[in-house]
Order: sequence, then C-alpha cells, then structure tokens
Amino acid sequence: MTSRLFLAPLLLAAFAGPLLASGTISRPSIPRGAATSDSHERVRSHERGRAAYTRKISCSSCPVPGGARDAASAKQIVMRIDAREFDLSRGERRRVKAFLVHRFDL
Repeated sequence: MTSRLFLAPLLLAAFAGPLLASGTISRPSIPRGAATSDSHERVRSHERGRAAYTRKISCSSCPVPGGARDAASAKQIVMRIDAREFDLSRGERRRVKAFLVHRFDL
C-alpha cells in the first residue's frame, strides 16, 4: 500500500513535463483588449471612409455620381483625391482612400 502512495506522485511528476510542454497551457501572445480595440478602430475608420465617399464623392449630385464601378475607376478617384479635387479634410482623404483600396483591392 505504501508503494502505491509513493508511485502515484512519481508517475504524475514524470508525465507533468510533457503535458505542460504540449502547449495545452499557454497565454495569448497579443492581449485581447489591444487586438479588439485595434480591429474596432479599423472598422470604424472604414465605415467613416465609406460614409464620406458616399456623401461627398458618389452621391447623385456629387462629382462622381454612382461612384467607382471597378478597380480602374477607383484608381482614378484615388488620383483625384490626391490632387485634392474633392472637398475633403485630410482625415477624410485618408479614410476614403483606405476604403477604396480595401473595397477594390488596389
């Protein structure tokens, strides 16, 4: 009976190393709060870029009614944004360009 009590902790100690080294117990490499707030900020920026694009560039009475239909027309709009042809603030220019790049895979 005494040998069983001595053998059980010895076996547990022998298998503890491989169990812990298997990666079953680990910490995330990126804190969840940082990843969540970063992705949330990107989504907000994308939505704001799309809103500015719709409101100031592609509405029916705007300079490009209907907006970009393909990557080539989106590139033309980006070039016009860089030339400051539209009434956009610096932040709006950045967000609208990021929206178009993402939307049309430029």
